[in-house]
Amino acid sequence: MEAKFRVFCSVARAILCYASQVWGFSQYRVVEQVQRHFIKMVMGLPRNTPDYIIYLESEVEPIFVHTLVSHCRYVLKILEMPAARLPRLVALEVIQRSVFWFNDVKRLAERYGCSFDGDPDSLPAWRAQSEALVAAIGSSWRRDILAKAMSSSVGFYSQIDLSRKCASVTSAGSEQPLWVRRWIIRFRGALLTLNHVPYGDKPFDRSICALCNMRVLEDALHFLAICPVLGEIRVRFLGSATLDLGALLDMMSGGNWRGLAEYGRLAWRYRSELIAEFNW
Repeated sequence: MEAKFRVFCSVARAILCYASQVWGFSQYRVVEQVQRHFIKMVMGLPRNTPDYIIYLESEVEPIFVHTLVSHCRYVLKILEMPAARLPRLVALEVIQRSVFWFNDVKRLAERYGCSFDGDPDSLPAWRAQSEALVAAIGSSWRRDILAKAMSSSVGFYSQIDLSRKCASVTSAGSEQPLWVRRWIIRFRGALLTLNHVPYGDKPFDRSICALCNMRVLEDALHFLAICPVLGEIRVRFLGSATLDLGALLDMMSGGNWRGLAEYGRLAWRYRSELIAEFNW
C-alpha cells in the first residue's frame, strides 16, 4: 500500500498538481476525488464509501494541503526576486489591490483564525504565518473528519479504536498483507454488499439474512458474529461459533485482524456458493 501511494504521488498527483503554484490556494473537488478514487481502487472499496473512512484509515491528507504549500512557497520565491523583475511587480500589484490569490489566502486565514499580515517587506513573518495557516487547515480538517466518524451511525466507527489504521499509506512496513487490510477496512466500515446495507432502502423481506432462518436483517454484525450457518467457519478462525459485540470490536481494533480476514474470505465464498446454488 505504501509503495503504491508513493507511485501515485510521484506520477498521478504530480500531473494533477501541475502549475499548482498558481492555483493551489483554492480547493477543487475534482482534484480531491482522484486521490479518493485511488484509495478505493487499491483497497477494493465500493463507490459509496464515506470519505471519512478513506481519510482516517489511509491517513492521507487532502491534496489541497499539498497545493497550498506549493503556492505559498512559490509566492515567497517571487517576492525574493529583484525589485525590477516582472513576476515580483505583478505579485505586488495583486497584494496592493487585495485580489486573486492574496484575497483568498486572507479569507482562509480569517476562516481558520490565523494571522496573515501579507507584508511583502517582512518575508520571514510571511513565511511563518503561511506555515501556521497550513498547519491550522490540516488540524481543523482532521478534527472535522474525526467528528464525522464519531457521530456516524454507520458501521462500527464510533466504537472501535481509531488509533489503529488498517490502510495507512504513511506507516511503512505494515505487519498485515494487503488482502487482510482490504477485508478489515470493509468490516470496520460495514462496507460488505449484504442484503441489508446502511445506505439501502430495500423492504424488510429482501433485507433479511440469505443463509439462516432467523429472519433478521443481514447486516455486518449478523454476518461477522451471529449467523449460525457460518458458525463452523467462525469457530475455525475466531474461536467461537458466535461473538458478542465487545469481542468483535476488539478484533476490529487490532485484536485479531488476520483471523477476521481469514473468516471473511471463507465465509464470503461460502455465502456466494449457497446463494448461487439455491438462487436466494
